[in-house]
Amino acid sequence: MNALQKFEYITQWYATNCNHETSKLKEQNNSRLVSHVETIIGEPIPNDLKELFEKYDGEENSGYGAFIGHSLINLEELIEELNFSRSSMKPENPYISDPEKSQILVDSLNSLYRSIIPKRWGLFKKKWYKLVYKLSKNSSEGPYFYRDKNTSDKEYEIPRLTTEQENRSRNLIKQLQELERESYNWDYVECTLYGYDSYSFERMFYNFDDGLSSYPERCIKTIDFHFGWLPLIKDHGGNFIGIDLDPDVRGTKGQVIVYGRDEKLMFVLANSWEEFLDLVLGIIKQKPSDLLESSHLHNFFRAFIVKR
Repeated sequence: MNALQKFEYITQWYATNCNHETSKLKEQNNSRLVSHVETIIGEPIPNDLKELFEKYDGEENSGYGAFIGHSLINLEELIEELNFSRSSMKPENPYISDPEKSQILVDSLNSLYRSIIPKRWGLFKKKWYKLVYKLSKNSSEGPYFYRDKNTSDKEYEIPRLTTEQENRSRNLIKQLQELERESYNWDYVECTLYGYDSYSFERMFYNFDDGLSSYPERCIKTIDFHFGWLPLIKDHGGNFIGIDLDPDVRGTKGQVIVYGRDEKLMFVLANSWEEFLDLVLGIIKQKPSDLLESSHLHNFFRAFIVKR
């Protein structure tokens, strides 16, 4: 059997032996999406996967996932995941590509927020200490106004922006983020305005990768998102069994890995897609009841591989 036939055998075995209704594999009707995936990842999809996606595009109807309770991802979902991963990747050495244009936008933001400082503390009036705000394209925090250095985090004031000012603030931060996306790709900015026109303006990253590890060590890059990972089998909780096309220094290109929202320990299951299918077929032959009784494949395979 080739890889496609092995995959079909596994889904048919599960549908026959499972005590629940299972989904059916959906026939592919837009094979051009396969080429689109290759454009995103910048290289051809491995042949055994290409054959799979040229015949099937996810699943249809309700029921347990066709692949031992888990589901084959469709190509539109796969493309969405890859695009999200690409947009979330950070440059190794971020920099501001057009400082002059960026500074115009930063100055406009600061001017907007200085304009909402309470009038009794405004320009040429009583001295004030600082105003702090955080912004991204999709969220904001603050502004928090501190009258003096002795103002605590429980005593600050929160000046209100008008609807027009909020819209202008969102528009300016969106322009700044788009301008700096390719060279910096920060997640949000944190600004502190001080009296007499001084300020600090920091571009910040969310730390998604904290606590991630790889088994075996240094086989999978310990990052949360990577467009070199092709999600194949999903658990409907944001976790995947997928193909790693850009492994860490001790990994193998094309290795099958477990990764996703809840997976702090990313795991190598096999060195290739077909080797992974052979692993599943071996378990079906030797311990089919263990596989049928498993509620989550990720945990099952992790335990199986560690024990053998």
